[in-house]
Amino acid sequence: MHQVIRDDRGFFQALLGDGRPLLIFAGLSLVLSGGFALFLSASGQFLPHDVQFLGMTAKELCAVNQCRVVHFMFHDRVAFGGALVAVGLLYMWMAEFPLRHGEAWAWWLFVLSGVVVFGSFLAYLG
Repeated sequence: MHQVIRDDRGFFQALLGDGRPLLIFAGLSLVLSGGFALFLSASGQFLPHDVQFLGMTAKELCAVNQCRVVHFMFHDRVAFGGALVAVGLLYMWMAEFPLRHGEAWAWWLFVLSGVVVFGSFLAYLG
């Protein structure tokens, strides 16, 4: 005798489940963004908006003050990229392990992190 198993979930509920896949996706996006920042710094190139704002390329700016400004910009970009990779890996770990086991602190850490990041973004816009 076959037992029929009913699945009454909707498409989005089945796709997103308890929300952890979205959190893992956010973490993966941060890791990839940080990796791009690291790659960009290693390649020695500025972003187009950097060139537009400065009015010169990295090579042209390197002729000023023994290339110190360019080295600082790349150092800053590496630090930012590394921080993005670290936070992204932490998000993926928290979603996959503590949050899966129902640890309340992991959920509150996501909330606190989101409030701080969103608040700093709003402060940047202001």
